[in-house]
Amino acid sequence: MSCSMFSSYLYTPEFLEIGFHITSIVSIPCHIMALYCVIFKTPVKMESVKMTMLSLCIWTIILDLQITVLSAPFVMFPVIAGFPIGYLTFLGISTPIQTGITVLALVGCITSIGCLLANRYCQITSKESKYQQVYLYCFNLIFTILLLIYCMSGVPDQVFAVPLVYKQLPCVPDYVRNRAVFVIHSDPAIIGICIGTLVLLFIIEYFYFLTATMYHIKYKFNPSLSKRTKSLQKSFFYSISLQILIPICIICVPWGYAVYSCLLKYYNQAFNNLLTMDIGLHGIISSLSLLFIHKPYRETIFCNKTKKVSESTLYAGSNMIFRRNNLIVGHSSISHK
Repeated sequence: MSCSMFSSYLYTPEFLEIGFHITSIVSIPCHIMALYCVIFKTPVKMESVKMTMLSLCIWTIILDLQITVLSAPFVMFPVIAGFPIGYLTFLGISTPIQTGITVLALVGCITSIGCLLANRYCQITSKESKYQQVYLYCFNLIFTILLLIYCMSGVPDQVFAVPLVYKQLPCVPDYVRNRAVFVIHSDPAIIGICIGTLVLLFIIEYFYFLTATMYHIKYKFNPSLSKRTKSLQKSFFYSISLQILIPICIICVPWGYAVYSCLLKYYNQAFNNLLTMDIGLHGIISSLSLLFIHKPYRETIFCNKTKKVSESTLYAGSNMIFRRNNLIVGHSSISHK
């Protein structure tokens, strides 16, 4: 196994902890603004997608806070092991429970994405969306939970697994060895198969709803709808697709490195820390995508100031006109005298 470990701050848990703190300082206001916009500023024309969008927003926030604040995992690819350095650790919550919470948040996030796409498909095709979304949500939830239970059922005996990790990674420094390292699975291939299956399911659902909806928009749109309604439906669907796709693209690079590390058995803790911090950016990117892609939320952020400026300009202009009229009236009255 190729092992790279140097005396650099990038390799330490403290670097990861500070990085997560900075990320959370930026992400929490973004999450609050995103929740506020979805709950209070969603217009009537977006009412049909409000609950599914709110569900995705909530699960994304939970997952983001779990990764960057509550758990903050210190991963050790290519072995499926690590330890948490977040606030839950200081509260005495065990690593298996923290792993379970993270997995639950991931399940909720994935199932909400599927439901959001299904909602748009059913709305555009004028099909009954309520039961189809419920069926899809239940299927995704049950399938993902069963898959993750299968993965987590292979948790080895830590008494034997942890020394084996140190044997595989001989360059691990003492400040890592002194931590309570937890081995999730002794075989990275099993975890890779489970994650690959989950990603494949999501890709199939995403492209099915994407292509089916685009086909319906292009060839089978209801002819009784006005051009404006069709244009709004298309624009909103493309906005939803972009909102989902952008955060996914952000985490493709770190997960690509994780696969590379496990396949070639290459260990570099600095890259692992940067990978984990990149995944922690998923929540910020998701909230910012929500706020800036959808026009009503974007106007909520930027147009209030513009509106106030316009009103003050109008008020100032009215005062000038009023004063000018007074001068004209006063001049007229003097002339008559």
